[in-house]
Amino acid sequence: MNLAESGNVIREARKRAGLTQEALARRLGMDRGTISKMETGVISEIGVRKYLAVCDSVGLTFTVGPRGAPPDLEAAYAAKRQEQKEAAEKTATILRALN
Repeated sequence: MNLAESGNVIREARKRAGLTQEALARRLGMDRGTISKMETGVISEIGVRKYLAVCDSVGLTFTVGPRGAPPDLEAAYAAKRQEQKEAAEKTATILRALN
């Protein structure tokens, strides 16, 4: 993902968080223009700490991995199966408590 693509993700997360560019910038002690440039991908240089602070403030994580690595589908399926198992167990517990 490049800066322009990540800027779109940041913009959408900021909106979901109910924050304006101004509110986010104020929260982080940044200039609104910096947030705008991040979201449009036109910022030429930004420190990693600022980037991480913005991501953290809108509920995103920043991850580095090998370029072009294929997704580990088996791990994703295993996680999904575990999630479904836990949800079924929780539902069964709730139903038992209701009876």
